[in-house]
Amino acid sequence: MALPKHPLLTRYSQQVDKMKQKFTLWIKDKIGWQNGLIILVFIIVMLYSLNRKTERKNNAVYVEGISDGIQKGVRGNRDLHYHFMVDNIKYDGFVPDTFCDKCKNDCCDSGTVVIVRYEHENPNNNDLVVSNPNK
Repeated sequence: MALPKHPLLTRYSQQVDKMKQKFTLWIKDKIGWQNGLIILVFIIVMLYSLNRKTERKNNAVYVEGISDGIQKGVRGNRDLHYHFMVDNIKYDGFVPDTFCDKCKNDCCDSGTVVIVRYEHENPNNNDLVVSNPNK
């Protein structure tokens, strides 16, 4: 036996349904379904990237790594590649070559020691920092 719905709950449910209908019509009429899906995918990718960055900062571990120098990527972009060890496992990473400006080109030569920040539970989520805040 179902309980009767409270009148305020029924009214709220109706308002939510109207808002959903208006939103759906707005997407259909103003931006189109294809553009709406593209925007949705873009938002999801941005939120995923932001989440990785936040996790890396909140659960940060700092370790010294070795610069592999600047290498040209597949798309023609230049990246600073590096590697580091965690629990005797080698991890590779790269950052845009604009990082060289932050470290005043002291970290861009191959074989130079760099400071790597990585997420404690996921060393694949890593990047470079200019200095170790723990020292």
